[in-house]
Amino acid sequence: FAGYRTDVPRWLLASDLVVLSTHWEGMPLSLWEAMAHGLPVVATAVDGIPELVQHDSTGVLVGPGDDRALAHAIAALVADPSRARRLGDAGRAFVQRHWDEGELADTMLEVYADA
Repeated sequence: FAGYRTDVPRWLLASDLVVLSTHWEGMPLSLWEAMAHGLPVVATAVDGIPELVQHDSTGVLVGPGDDRALAHAIAALVADPSRARRLGDAGRAFVQRHWDEGELADTMLEVYADA
């Protein structure tokens, strides 16, 4: 709830993990950024998120509205730093293999043109 920020990399460097709990989301840039910084992520398995966060490979997925599973996933990563580091490293490698700013810009322009 910090509002618009220009210092996102600084916030990510100060974080141990990133959580995105949502009922709908396309392909969230916030998760791309977190993973690029090597942070483990916990996210709800909705819309485009499972294309980015592969359960127990590049992050942890839980069902939308499953508060217990979300809390358990967060606590499990906090309790197991080596697993958190493994997921963060895998997420960073995934982003390095799949991130293409030009392709992202083209996709976003297509979305806006269709709207």
